[in-house]
Amino acid sequence: MATITYDSYNSIALSGTSFDFAVQAGGEPVGELTFEDNLTVTISIPENVITEPSFRFSGDDFTAYEGVVYEDFDTTTNSGKAVGVYDNATGKIEVKRQDTGVDYFSFVMRPYIVDNYLTEGVLVEEITFRTSLTNINPTSLQIRGDQYTVSTSLEPKEGGGTISVERVNLASKESFTATVDSETGNIVGLNGSFDAATGTVTIRAGAGKFIEPGSIRYDAVSESRLPMDNELMGINPVRLPASGRVPVINQGGTLVIFHEQSQAITPTAGGTVDCGRDDVALMEVLDENGFRLDYNQFSLDRAAGTITFEDPLILQTVQGDALTPPYTLVDRIENMRVANDVDITGRVTVAVPPDRAFPAGSMVADAIVFGDTFARVYNEFHQESWNSGSPEWSDERIGDDTTAKYDLINYPIEISNLGSVTERWAIRSINSSTIQVIGEKFGVVLDNHSTSADGDISPINPATGTPFFTMRADGRGAGWVTNNVLRFNTEGAQGQQWLIRSVQPGAATEVKDSIEIETRGDAN
Repeated sequence: MATITYDSYNSIALSGTSFDFAVQAGGEPVGELTFEDNLTVTISIPENVITEPSFRFSGDDFTAYEGVVYEDFDTTTNSGKAVGVYDNATGKIEVKRQDTGVDYFSFVMRPYIVDNYLTEGVLVEEITFRTSLTNINPTSLQIRGDQYTVSTSLEPKEGGGTISVERVNLASKESFTATVDSETGNIVGLNGSFDAATGTVTIRAGAGKFIEPGSIRYDAVSESRLPMDNELMGINPVRLPASGRVPVINQGGTLVIFHEQSQAITPTAGGTVDCGRDDVALMEVLDENGFRLDYNQFSLDRAAGTITFEDPLILQTVQGDALTPPYTLVDRIENMRVANDVDITGRVTVAVPPDRAFPAGSMVADAIVFGDTFARVYNEFHQESWNSGSPEWSDERIGDDTTAKYDLINYPIEISNLGSVTERWAIRSINSSTIQVIGEKFGVVLDNHSTSADGDISPINPATGTPFFTMRADGRGAGWVTNNVLRFNTEGAQGQQWLIRSVQPGAATEVKDSIEIETRGDAN
């Protein structure tokens, strides 16, 4: 936009059928003004005037409004005496006069605003446009164009004095490329902003510079979403957002602020390694392939931040598999806090500040809080016959009871939080003194166990190196026959979770893909 002001002009006596205006000091010519026999006055002004032009002619006030020229126009009612027409596209004004005796008049054109871009393609300081796409991936947007430097100079004007004139230095043309900051949504490379949902872009030139609108080009990628198939997802998506995305961190949620660091070490029997910081929440030793050293092979002093290896030292996993050097010590510092504000930009505010400094690169994880949990054994019953070839995991007895019993009163099934899992179990009799332990999900975890020779029934959980549960051999009475079974269920101390894996469409790029879920808590 540029403002063009026409000053007052000299009064001129009519002479013939056409005449020109003489400009006063500091003014500019109106253009062409003709006077015909029917007293129709034609005034040519620039086309594409944005404001309604108004002027004073021969002692009367005129205003052009919606293509009609009115005399004595009332702006409150938008009404007046229609005396002519106005064409915004050509800038032509025609006014018919009835006072044929007029031989002298004055003319004053009042200020108005012209859209110079439509007429001259001038430069702008700011431009807002909308892309042809919506739901744009912010990182894909790239804006290119040209901008110029504008200089200001004082130049003499007609009638004396000077006038401040802005001129574009055409030799200062420079190209620019702007992108979008995916975290803030702001334009990088120029000042501006971007709305990915609507595709609306606003860019502003730098200080003393102007953008050429006709040079603007952009590249962008739009995201389209397919309907979610609940059979593929494994969950009914009716309560999910339209995009399928759910927030990871919610206001009022529990957060874990943490930082992990690693260092190369060489474990030695009886040796102690200092991780370099105190009040450490976790320390573990990994081999070349990422396998963990058995936790029974070392002890920790978390307050001091040290790890001491056992003597003798066996470099193996908790399952007994040998580890491969070199070894890495990983330690973690952390704080648990409550989020009291979560911003769309990704900024999270916690209710209580951390009690220690966290270095750059620290991360925040959302914690699912289950409250008080504990392991338990429940729903024990005996069943005379159990089809081990095609087992039916019913929580009620199928068929008859057994004559033989396990003494659940004096020798209850024992379970600890550490080794517990949520599972259905069957203690199946192979013969009168030999059993096998079968889990619905784990399968056979203990086979050909003799209650007379091997003692207590205590299958080991390979993840923790501790029993799933323990049944005392003294609790097993006499009279057991093949396919007699003791059925019961266990519930682990860890909370129950549903995990849904979401994979973006595209070619496979990862040979190995896995996740880790950490269960944590205070044990009484």
